[in-house]
Amino acid sequence: MTSFGPKAFKSNMEVGTAVFPDVKVAKNDQWSVNTDMQTAMQTKMTTTFTLNDITASAYMVHGESVISPSNNTEFTEMNGMPMKYNINGVSQYDLKIDRESGWIAEARINQVIKGNVEIKDNPKLPGGMIIPMTITDDQTISDN
Repeated sequence: MTSFGPKAFKSNMEVGTAVFPDVKVAKNDQWSVNTDMQTAMQTKMTTTFTLNDITASAYMVHGESVISPSNNTEFTEMNGMPMKYNINGVSQYDLKIDRESGWIAEARINQVIKGNVEIKDNPKLPGGMIIPMTITDDQTISDN
């Protein structure tokens, strides 16, 4: 449920679509979006978007995110063990947004997250454990 439940599903959808500014913007304007991920790896993302270009059919938007733990002092229960993610990372987005529909027609997303998973001392894992991790994600999304 933590990885694929309603909160996680909503968070994942929000990260992929929370790109629109609250106010009108012009070419080269920037705006920021803050997102909290409610998945097993609870993180917060601060993304700065730039409207790079406006064509006859699309808005070309670039985004850069800083990813950090949303609450790295609390352990959460997973598989009967207390654990927490100590991670940081960055993302870059290049988006083509259809001017007529407002839908994201194309997206290129690159993400690198590094850190570790800390499992606290518990009966299932005496002494606990720290597991180093690196996540590299390279996505291309198209409406074709």
